[in-house]
Order: sequence, then C-alpha cells, then structure tokens
Amino acid sequence: MKNFIGKYGVTFGLSALLVLIFVFGGIYSRYMTKQIDVHAYESYLEMFSSATDIEVFETEAVELSYLKPGKTGQNDDDYFTPVLNASYKVYEDDEEIGVVYVVISHGNAENMMLAFAISEATDSIVGVEVISHGETNSPQYFGKLDATFYSQFDDKPFDDIDFSVDAVAGATNSSKGFEIGMDFAREQYAHDFGFEIPSVIITLNSLDYNFDPATFVDYPFVADVTYGETSTNIVCYLTSDFSYGDLVSGSEAPDANTQAAIKAIAGKSTAVSSSSYFVSYDETTRTLVMETKGYVATPIRVTIVVNSTLNGIESYTVVSSESYADEYNDEYTGGQAPAVENNLMDQYLAGSVEVDAVAGASLKTSPAMQSLIRLLDQFIDQLNGGA
Repeated sequence: MKNFIGKYGVTFGLSALLVLIFVFGGIYSRYMTKQIDVHAYESYLEMFSSATDIEVFETEAVELSYLKPGKTGQNDDDYFTPVLNASYKVYEDDEEIGVVYVVISHGNAENMMLAFAISEATDSIVGVEVISHGETNSPQYFGKLDATFYSQFDDKPFDDIDFSVDAVAGATNSSKGFEIGMDFAREQYAHDFGFEIPSVIITLNSLDYNFDPATFVDYPFVADVTYGETSTNIVCYLTSDFSYGDLVSGSEAPDANTQAAIKAIAGKSTAVSSSSYFVSYDETTRTLVMETKGYVATPIRVTIVVNSTLNGIESYTVVSSESYADEYNDEYTGGQAPAVENNLMDQYLAGSVEVDAVAGASLKTSPAMQSLIRLLDQFIDQLNGGA
C-alpha cells in the first residue's frame, strides 16, 4: 500500500487538486460572470425598488404588426413588426420579482430601442429606459420627452383598457413609438406569464373623418360602434387622440370602460390618420384651412378656396417651415419651402388625387401633403362630388 501511495500519491494529489480547481474555479467563474451581468445591467435593476440579481430569460417573441407613427396605412411599408431584442428575469435574492423586455420599436425613425421593466407582483410597468434611438435629438423634438413624460411609466398597470401614452406636441411620433413598444411588451408579458389582457365586448363598425365644419375642429373623427352583451349601437364623435367626445346618435353615452375601449380600438385602426386635419371652414367665403404634420414640429398650413360649384378648389396658399432644402439633404434639388408643398397642390389642381412624391422630400413632407390632399378631396366630395 505504501508503495502504491508512494508511486501514485503525487498523481492522485495532482488530480485531486485539479478537481478542486475545476469545481471551485467553475463556481467562481459562474459567480464572476453573474456579477459582470449584474453590473452590465445595473440600470435595469435600478428600475425595481428591491432587485438584486438578473439573468437572461429565453422566450419566443410574439409577432405583431403596427402602423408606423405618422404613416397613413396606404402602403405595405407603412407597417412594421417590433423586435424583442432581449429579455431578462429579475430577482430579489432568490425570489423572482419581475422581467425586463428590450424592444425595438419605431418612432419618428426606426430602431428605437427601449427597455420596459415589469413587476410580476402587480402586472404593471415600473420603469422604461431608452437604450438607443435614431430620433432627432434636439430640444424641439426628442428632447421634449422630459421627466413628466417618463413618469407615465411608473406603476402603469397592464389591466388598463385605455393602455396608451400621452403624446408630447413636437415629439408625437416619438411618443407613439413608446406606446407601441409598451403595447408590444404587454403582449409579450401576456404570452410569457399567462396574463389576460382586459377587454370590453366591442365592435368598431366604421371609423371615418368628421366633415361637419361645426364640429370637426374639436372632433375630427366619427365612429360607429356596437358594444356590450346587448349589442348596443352608437355613433359618436372622437377627439384627435381618439378619445370619446360626444354622441352623434344613440340612446345614451357609454360607460367609462367602454369609452376607454373605443379609444383603444379606434387608435389602432388604420381607417383614418391624425396627421392631417381641418382647422376651419368659412361657408361664406368657401375658405378651408387645413394642417398636416411633416418633418418639423410646426405643422404645414394650407389655406384653400373652394370653387363656386363646390366640386374643386379655386386657389391655395401654403405656409411651411419644412427643411427639405437644407444642406444635409443632397437628394433634394428644388427650391426652398413651400416648393414641394406647392408642387403637390398643383398636381391636385391639375386633377390628380394620388399625387406623386418629390424626390428628396419623400420621407416626411410629401407623405404629409399626400395625406392632406386625400382628406381635402374627401371634404370636397362631401360638398359636391370631389375632384
């Protein structure tokens, strides 16, 4: 035995030492990796009041399509599918307390990457973090999303029927990008944790623009809705953010939950666009004022005189602060604003409703004017037949 130990003892000793190094080294390695992960995602942990640990959460992403902010739904590329970039489970010591979804949404530009922290105890968002974005990062645009805007995501419950974000003027499309990302995160959470998204029995039969000059400023849209177990039918006005406004027809106003459901379902519809709208109409002078949201924060304003037979337009004037002629835009070779707007209005005057975009101004300004012209033609159609 002594000979055996003497002969092989060193070998066994080295083997045992290697085993110990392997075991404790593996534990140490996993511990250090864990600590590195915690450090790397410390900002995610800070969105929870008591989180101590975080780990990667493997899950299958839901597939949903959304209308890009500012688009009208006229073309297939007006839609996009958010991407679940990453997901993490969050712990307080050994107890799982929440999840973080990193979602790639679409604001005024693509690739808006947002992290949503969600409490499993309350089924609510407890924080949001902007990882990266391609928005215009200036005080006039993305910089307008201040602490008040971000406070909307503190303890925002998933069981809200009106699950939306209050947009900030000047950063409307960016605000919508947050709302889309938030909605996608809720759908992903429902998929992963069995959460049941609340709903009201409701059918949106139709959603259209309001062409009545007496009411279209306050209520740009009209919705025909059937709701409830008794299939109550109403036609109602909606505000610019699709909130319930007033009854057009029906016996009584719906309750608060149904009003919230109307806003939610109308807000996701592609039947209308809030990018173009009426400002006023003077029946005596036949002067119609409209606005549309282009590239800059200040809307494009078009003042139109309808002809005496009410089946076309007599003249127009555009006031615009669009920036397509700036030095950054090498693709545009025309004149200063409102050259593009005038170009599209001239096409309409010549008898075309589906006017052609102008090269170099086809991303924002041209689509905005195309949206305005489609709405204008529908208004004239309501008057007397359209162009």
